[in-house]
Amino acid sequence: MGTSALIGLLLCLVYNVSGKAVVVHKRSSTCYGDLGCFSTSSPFFSLQRPINFLPQSPAKINARFLLYTRQNHDNVHFINMNDYTDITNSEFSGGRPTKIVSHGFLENGFVKWMKNVTTTVSLRAEDKTNVTGELETASDPHLYVPDRPPLPIVTSRQLEYPSEHLPSKQAWLDTMATLEDEKLGIVDLHPKIFGTYPRIDILHNNVDWQRKYRFIDYSFARSRAEMPGGGKKPHPQKKTGRARQGSIRSPIYYKGGKALGPRGPKSFFYMLPKTKRVHGLCCALSAKYAQNKLIIVDSLEIPKADHQFLEDLIDVRFWGFSTLFVDDSDIMPRNFSLAVNQIPHFNAMPVYGLNVYSMLKHETLVLTLAAVEKIESKLLQILYSAQKEDVKFEYNE
Repeated sequence: MGTSALIGLLLCLVYNVSGKAVVVHKRSSTCYGDLGCFSTSSPFFSLQRPINFLPQSPAKINARFLLYTRQNHDNVHFINMNDYTDITNSEFSGGRPTKIVSHGFLENGFVKWMKNVTTTVSLRAEDKTNVTGELETASDPHLYVPDRPPLPIVTSRQLEYPSEHLPSKQAWLDTMATLEDEKLGIVDLHPKIFGTYPRIDILHNNVDWQRKYRFIDYSFARSRAEMPGGGKKPHPQKKTGRARQGSIRSPIYYKGGKALGPRGPKSFFYMLPKTKRVHGLCCALSAKYAQNKLIIVDSLEIPKADHQFLEDLIDVRFWGFSTLFVDDSDIMPRNFSLAVNQIPHFNAMPVYGLNVYSMLKHETLVLTLAAVEKIESKLLQILYSAQKEDVKFEYNE
């Protein structure tokens, strides 16, 4: 009996160990022959890095190439890499130097910058030069509408109160006119606003202040004098053996008045010092910038008042589940206002309403260039002001 029990115990241990080993090493992956295998499971996968969709197989991507030469820069020829006859029937020549223009996975060969690059290179190249632009048929060419006229590229800004020791921060300037992520240039940001050390205690003080100043406790309990009835003495003073009582509304009685109960409504309003409020805004903006969750756009103009277009734009650019849009004025573009009002997890506010609680509540912060200028101008004016004493605020009930 003891031997059989010992054998059974050993079998259970071996089974558990082997099962755990299978669970630990069982990971999904995609293999590419000599290139090796790429893991598509945790910890390489996350909501912000959906690598389980990548890399896709070449058959699923079905990559094609758009052949441009100096003779046919207007009449493009499609080349399928898996079809030999398609290559031989084209104007492609292996004896010519070939330049390949590639794009990201979420774009395709029909985007505007691809057309501009291939056309420019083919016209400036020598007569015997192949220029190919990659085209993935897995992408929908009708998803992108690059018919917007080109905007001026912003390369630098004149910063107020420039820092002598800290270099300016830089961020891409995007546009919301198209679904694809089109970069208009690079914007300089002030390091005192977007490059400060994110103090968790300062952020907590601001969030706690914003939660409390709008909270009012309405709980109210009546005292002994406010309770109805109880005028008659419940029992004689003497000869009953009980403690003397004067009213059944005494606090020691059931359904009696409350001795020290809440006397609402009570406000928890207090004023956070101005330095902490300004420091909190700088910390929140710096944290969003460091997390790559700060997006700067030229404007909030979108082509149509369709909430689906706005959702697709944010999905394509991986801006997250909740987004806060900030403009320099409370009068925002009509198409954007109609679209954002239909999405509960997207919110818009003017620049004068920007606060720490709203920035931390949303995953991504989208600022217009005009809003950035107003934010920097106001905060820098306070940071570099000679009068930094807080005015005493008295709240009169």
